[in-house]
Amino acid sequence: MEQKIFNRPPIDIIDDIPIFSNINEEYIRNYEQISHDHLKAIKQGCENPFIDNELWEEMESSTLELIIKYLEKFKHKEKIKILDVGVGLGRLLEKLINKTETYYNLELYGLDISLGYLKEAKNKNINVVFSKVEDIPFEKNFFDIIICTDVLEHVLDLNLAIKNILYTLSPGGVLIVRVPNKEDLSGYLKENYPYQYVHVRNFDRSSLELLFTRVFSLKILEFKYTGFAEITQLLKYKMPIKGYKFIILRLGKFLKLINKRYYRSFLKFMFEPVEINCVLMKNE
Repeated sequence: MEQKIFNRPPIDIIDDIPIFSNINEEYIRNYEQISHDHLKAIKQGCENPFIDNELWEEMESSTLELIIKYLEKFKHKEKIKILDVGVGLGRLLEKLINKTETYYNLELYGLDISLGYLKEAKNKNINVVFSKVEDIPFEKNFFDIIICTDVLEHVLDLNLAIKNILYTLSPGGVLIVRVPNKEDLSGYLKENYPYQYVHVRNFDRSSLELLFTRVFSLKILEFKYTGFAEITQLLKYKMPIKGYKFIILRLGKFLKLINKRYYRSFLKFMFEPVEINCVLMKNE
């Protein structure tokens, strides 16, 4: 008997995309504006107006390596069901298909609250749904692997979002989370910031470990840091010298101009990583 996919019918269907959350909710309209601005920038030749493309690629690659590593755990299965929570443009799953299509039979799903993003992801042979994380519509224990990158810092109800993610993850299933590391949130409070909702919390390794082991009783399989950039809040070494931060940033710009390898070494020596991957397993 074929397993059911959804635990309830959609409230609407738009462009063959099932809708499970209120499309007119203020939080969703805010995110649609962000994705609209992103898609507009892509048409103008900019991959991502919110982050340096090289840094974005580096962070995606770190998560992709982890997904491929833990696919091996499910190689005995006829089909490996994977959900990307916050699928966006579908870039990560598309890269996964390109890397593994000859080795594994994957059934790929993507969830997001931007119709613009979902239309792009749908064109990459991903089964997409429009839903907030708090409204995840999938059946219990449906997925073998769930990916959740750059999402948990956005959600309004963190515990409900994680609870619903875990509801759809099979016993022994793997959850791969990536979030910003020790992010300074003050910029999102500026009066001239263009969006009402962006990141509403920050994380570090300890907070992730407490959240997932103490609150949700998951097993941590590994942590993996990724991405290095000239972000003064992530400077490893604090010195009471006037103009210290300015000097460090100028040195970085100089090294970037003369030698990329030296520049990368400089970033890793002087700054903490921008993001952190956390791989977790649901109890069997």
